[in-house]
Amino acid sequence: RHPLDGWNARPTRGNYLGGDLELDYPIYITRGTVRLCLNGHELKLAPVGTNNSVSGVITLDYTYYNSGNSSGGSAILNLTDCKPDGKVGTVTHSNDGKGCGVELSNGAFNMYGGSITGNKTTGGGVYVNSGTAFSLYGGSITGNTAANNGGGVYVGGGGTFNMLGGEITGNTAAGSGGGVYVSNSIGSIGKFTMSGGEIRGNTA
Repeated sequence: RHPLDGWNARPTRGNYLGGDLELDYPIYITRGTVRLCLNGHELKLAPVGTNNSVSGVITLDYTYYNSGNSSGGSAILNLTDCKPDGKVGTVTHSNDGKGCGVELSNGAFNMYGGSITGNKTTGGGVYVNSGTAFSLYGGSITGNTAANNGGGVYVGGGGTFNMLGGEITGNTAAGSGGGVYVSNSIGSIGKFTMSGGEIRGNTA
C-alpha cells in the first residue's frame, strides 16, 4: 500500500475499484477531473500517524501541488457506484480512525452513488470548505459522527451544498446539525439549497 497523491492519471476516463481497498494515506485529487466508481467495494482509510485526526479518505485540493496558487485550475471528483450484486460501495474510515469521508479544501465534488458512512470527525461525513461546492445527486451519507457540528455534511463559510437527490440519514452531531450544518456566522456564511432527496433520522 502506497500514498495515492494527485490521483488523476486518467482524468477523462473512469476509475473502478476492483476490490476493497484499505489506504495508509488519504487520496489527494490535486488537478483535473477524476471519475471514480466504487463498484460495490469499500474504500477505507486506516489510521497512521497524523492521518487519524481529521483527514478525508479523499481530499480535493488544487493548491496541494500548485505552489499555493488557487487560480487557473481545479480539482473535481465525480463519485458513482455500479453496485454489482446489489452491494453498495462505501467511503469510510477504519473503526479506530478519525476523519471525514470527503474533504473539499479547494475543488468540487459531485456524488451520484455509493455511501459515505462510518466516519468520525470534528464535522461532516463531507466537509465543505470556503470556495468549494458539493452537489448530491444520489447515494447516501449515513452513520457518520461529528464531535462538533454537521454529522452528515458540514458547510463552512463561503462553501456551497446543493442537494438534488440522495439521502442523508442516521448521522449524529454533538453540536448542531445532525444531518447538515451550514455556517451562519457574520462574514462566514455557507449556502445550502435542496430541490430533491431526503434528510431524516439524524441527531444533534
